[in-house]
This record gives sequence, C-alpha cells and structure tokens, in this order.
Amino acid sequence: MEVQNYGDCNSCHKRVPARTVTREEQVYLVKSCEDCGDTQTLISSDAAQYFRKRSLDRPHDYRGCSFECLSCKHPKPPQTIFLDITNQCNLNCPICIANVSAMGFRYEPPMEYFEKIFSHFGQMNPRPSIQLFGGEPTVREDLIDIINLAWSYDVRPRVVTNGLRLADEEYCRELLSTGVRILFSYDGAEVETYRRLRNKSKALALKLKALENIRKYAKTKITLMYVVAEGMNENELDTLFQFAHDRRDFISAVDFIPIAPTWVPGRFADLESNRITIEDVERFVDRAFPNEPMEFLPAGVLDVDFFTEYFKLRRTPFAGVHPNCESVGLLVSNGKEYVPFSHYFKKSLFDVARHVRQTEETIVRRLGPITNGWLGNTLEKLGLQRAVSNVVVFAHVGNVLFRGVRLDRVLGATGLPAVAKALRIVTMIGCGHKTKDVMRAHSQLHTVLRVIVLPFEDDANRESARLERCAAAFAYVDPELDKVQTIPVCAWGLHKNRMLAKVTEHYGLRTKGAHKERT
Repeated sequence: MEVQNYGDCNSCHKRVPARTVTREEQVYLVKSCEDCGDTQTLISSDAAQYFRKRSLDRPHDYRGCSFECLSCKHPKPPQTIFLDITNQCNLNCPICIANVSAMGFRYEPPMEYFEKIFSHFGQMNPRPSIQLFGGEPTVREDLIDIINLAWSYDVRPRVVTNGLRLADEEYCRELLSTGVRILFSYDGAEVETYRRLRNKSKALALKLKALENIRKYAKTKITLMYVVAEGMNENELDTLFQFAHDRRDFISAVDFIPIAPTWVPGRFADLESNRITIEDVERFVDRAFPNEPMEFLPAGVLDVDFFTEYFKLRRTPFAGVHPNCESVGLLVSNGKEYVPFSHYFKKSLFDVARHVRQTEETIVRRLGPITNGWLGNTLEKLGLQRAVSNVVVFAHVGNVLFRGVRLDRVLGATGLPAVAKALRIVTMIGCGHKTKDVMRAHSQLHTVLRVIVLPFEDDANRESARLERCAAAFAYVDPELDKVQTIPVCAWGLHKNRMLAKVTEHYGLRTKGAHKERT
C-alpha cells in the first residue's frame, strides 16, 4: 500500500493527494483537489504488468514528497547527473520544451560555471556519470573543452545529441577522440517521422551519415534514444532492432521514451488523444518478436547489493528506483539476429528475479558463520575464508543457473556435446580468456543489447512516490548561494526555467521573456 502519495491537480496544478485506481485493466493516477475535485491521468495501459512490477519491490518508507525541490535535501544521492549546457539547437522540434523558443531566453553559461559543477561531483564517492544535455550540446563551439574539463575531475561525461553535427566527419572524429560516450537521438527510418516530430525531413539522412562516422571513430559503444509516438513510428521496432544488430559493433543499447503532450494544444491532435505509457512501449517491443515473449523487469529490481559487492560489479544507476519507473529488457545476439533474453530461461524472468533475490538472502545468511565468530576467525587465520565463501556463493549461483537456464539454447547442443562445451567454456575463462570472446565463439550468447523504457514525467503524471526514489538529477549552480544544487529529473520541469534564468542573469546574459513557473 502506498503512503502519502501526491500529484499535480490537472486543472489548477496544485500539489494534492493522489492515489492509483484500476479501471478496465488500466491504471490511473487520481488527484483529489479541494477546489477542482478529482482529476485523473492514465499512467499504465496494462494493470497486470504494472502491479507485477510492484511485486518485486522491496519495502520503502514513503515520506510524502513536497515537490519543494529548491529547499529539499533529496534522500537518494543521484547516480546519474544531467547538466544543461545550452538551450540553443540546430533543430526546432515542436515537441521540445528545452530550446530557446520554448523557454523564452538564451541559456549558455561560461566555462567557470561547469568547473564548479565538475569539481563538486569529482569529489563524490562513487562519482556519478554526467550527461551533457540541451538544447543541442554540439552547437557549443567549446563542447570539447567542456568534455575535457569533466575528465580532468575524473567525471565520466556523456553527450545527449541529435547527431546532426556528427555528420561532419572531421568534427565527429575530434569529438569522439575525447572518449566521450554518445547518446544518439534516432526515431526510426521514415523521413515523415522526422518531418513531423523534428520539423526537418533531411534529419534522417544526416543522422545516418553521422552513424557511419561514429562507427569509424567511436572509442566506446553508443546508445540510441528513440521517442515512441503511437500512429507514427511504433510499428518500426522490428526494423530498428535489425538496424541495431547490423551495427552491434558500436551500438549497445536502445532507450525508449514515450512521447508526452508537451506541445501547444492542437499541434498533434492525433497524438494528444492517447497518452503513451511505459507498458505501451513494452507491448510495442514485444510485438517485434512474435515467436518469443519479450519481458521487461523494473530497473530497480537490480538492487542486489550483495552480488554487486561480492563480484565487484558496477552498481546499476537505476538500483532502488520505484518499480513503475524505468523498465529494462535484454536482447541477445545469436550471431544472426537479436532474440529476447527470456528465450534462454525455463521460467518467466519475474520468477528468475525472485529466485535471485531469495538466493542472495540465503547466501548472506549462510556466509554469516563463515565470516564471523569462531569459525570465521579460524578460516581467516588459515587463509581459507575467501575460498570457503566462494564455494558457498558459486554453489548457490550454479543452482540458480541449473534450475533456470536452458543450457541447450545457450550452448546450441544437448547431452555430452553440451557438457563438453560447458567444460571448455569454464576452462577457457578460468585460464584468463575474455568471457565475451569465449561466449561468442562457443555459445549462442554473443553481444547483448540493453533495452530501457524511460518515463517522461510531466505535470499530469508526476507523482511523489516515484519522485522520492529518483536516482537521477539535474544539476545547476545556484548563483545566490554559489553552491551546486540538484533537482530530481522528475521535478526538473517545475523549476528549470526559473533557475536557469537566474544563472543567465548572474553571468550578464540576456534573459528575455523567461517563463514563470510554479514552485
């Protein structure tokens, strides 16, 4: 049961109590306003999947977020930072709320502004990654200087870009020589989509040229970011995944963003009639694989602290977030095409996730005597504590794999040939061969494509329960306090224009017609 959940009244936009209501297999966020009565917003088109995700959640003590982000100390330290570096752009997308025309003023702070931010986050442990955002970051002539400044503070920069300027091969080469990771906007292979969503039919040709250049010069793999608009590009996903598979040497992920009605009313009447939810996008992706179920898990379910620490894994940036925020699925290349990760399992991935959680709890319980007390002290003195712990851990992990994984599909063989393949894989990895090279050569598990559905929260579907657990934030320097501040991504729209206008005024730049915002 949710406690102290709040949302924005759809009429007067005040913060009011909110609750989820299921109706006709859909989930609505119902906001109860003393002045306007009840208003509602569709937040899931599939109630069964919505609540299935919640079944994997850990207990959380909700405190009832106030939406007063400027004075709040958000309880969850951000693992990913978004940083607006400009609101200028070489496109004029009618769906955009972050460019000069939408915000009413030009925002482009100087280098000293970014030095304060990178210095601040460079002192954190662990340091978050920072995504350079816009507008369009590549319109800044000093973007490469900003990236190098970030690296100088040991901060991992990423650039979120529409990719148009990367069609210039020399610029692309120079940008990628910094080692920055690229998140590349790509909305499918139809010119008409770019004409309508991006107001530029020629954008597709430029993007394809940019991807060719990235393939030549990228030092790290990139992520495609795909805005899903039902009735426009949702039926292209089978083509999209083949496109990504053909370029799997440099594309490792696809992030889907359900389109949200942020534009002037009446501009896209056909899109306004049906709000796209996370479960809609999951359904569109599943439809691209008619022979296999494509399952999505809540990204927060990856909050497996013991395994992360024991195997020294990098902590997922979504660990612990609300189960109805980001959802994640995996596609695996068998060398010919991508197939859903569920193809390799005997049971639903939800059952596998529960088994992993139970196994983690069992391992922690059984390692207690081995790492503590007289037995733990004895094993430590004999130098056997880690070895005995490994036996316990690997025995339980092996049990999960044996009970859950379809080894015939993983190995492409059954019986004695499968046993021989398995032994060969284990031996080669044990002898120091790279796991990915061994698996590519001796199994059906080649490269993996991560697929994430990201929520786009606007005033209508924002709710405090999700906001409280947000693991990503926008950062800025408050000029009055001369201090780096963060606001959760879900609430950035409430404060963005006002705060960035203050930054602009502080540095003596023009702030013509800045929009006023509710606080």
